[in-house]
Amino acid sequence: MPDLDKFSDEELKAELNKRAEKLLGVPTPQQHMDWRPLVRMTNLMIEQALKDQYWDEDNDHYIFEEVMKTIYGENFFVGWYNKQKWCQ
Repeated sequence: MPDLDKFSDEELKAELNKRAEKLLGVPTPQQHMDWRPLVRMTNLMIEQALKDQYWDEDNDHYIFEEVMKTIYGENFFVGWYNKQKWCQ
């Protein structure tokens, strides 16, 4: 086992982060993406915004979540995003 005292804190943290990334993996786009739910949701948001003459700030967040689920799959947030230490 190597003598860890030879390494700086920054080097050790970088190595831990590199190993954690290997364990968690990097999300990959799905082969076949169904954009219909995203289109449906954004259409409803636009219709509601026109009716109310107001754009709800939460819409941006909901669109982001739906885009990520469309590209990376339904489990993107539970399976990868929420397991990242820097996303909490």
